[in-house]
Amino acid sequence: MTTDLKPDSWDSEGNLVVPLHGIRIAMGLSLLAAAGFLCFAYLGDKQWHEQNPGSGAGDFVTPLWMWILRIALPLVPFFLSVLLLSTRSENSKAAGAGIAVALFSSGLLFAIAALFSLIFMQFFAVPYILQELIASFTFLACSIWILVSAFRIGKASWGIFLLTLAATLICLIWGNHALDAATYKLEHQQEQRKAQTAGQAATNTRGSTSAEAIGPIVPTITEFEQVVREYKLSPDQYLRSTRLREWARRNKNSKYIPEPLLEAWGFEIESTL
Repeated sequence: MTTDLKPDSWDSEGNLVVPLHGIRIAMGLSLLAAAGFLCFAYLGDKQWHEQNPGSGAGDFVTPLWMWILRIALPLVPFFLSVLLLSTRSENSKAAGAGIAVALFSSGLLFAIAALFSLIFMQFFAVPYILQELIASFTFLACSIWILVSAFRIGKASWGIFLLTLAATLICLIWGNHALDAATYKLEHQQEQRKAQTAGQAATNTRGSTSAEAIGPIVPTITEFEQVVREYKLSPDQYLRSTRLREWARRNKNSKYIPEPLLEAWGFEIESTL
């Protein structure tokens, strides 16, 4: 009597693998966890800035097209992986597994970093911190399950598996770098326009003699702004950045740092009087 081997449980060599419906369920749960984390992070940052006006939220508004590209960057390989894993071809399943490994290995690193940051931030009055922790733990668990499952599925065709893994990693790294560079360029252009407008307005309020004596107005930025540029932080990331918090702790008595940030971190400025 011949045993009927289920295609979702056995590969071509008769080796038992993780059922494909298991990895697809894990990918669905990870998508919900990531969406929940982003939603609670957005609500938390919005509530914190409303409670702490003037905390360096900035005037830069991310364009809609950039939001679409940032969301599409992980979603396109995600849905492509799910589609390939749902086919009957072992080569297609191996390709889908390779994409999943590239995507969720990056997601795993992000989840670990987010967990450490959230565990540290729970000592402060950060809104929705518990919900973000739950979403991060869920995503972390799903990512581990997906990676284990994907490697076992990929052994059906190691060549295709490794090729799609490398190609997906390159695309993710390049895409993220291009979006970061575009964001920085847009912020820099906006700051230049604001500085030119402010300089022109200041010049118009003075007499021609005073303007000639003063000379051209050169826009300057504070050291705090230089640091957040160096760390590549957007305003909604200030509060959660451990590097920025450590810099602020060392320089809180000598450098300009927005007071709401210092209060949120629990720092007190020592009086020099």
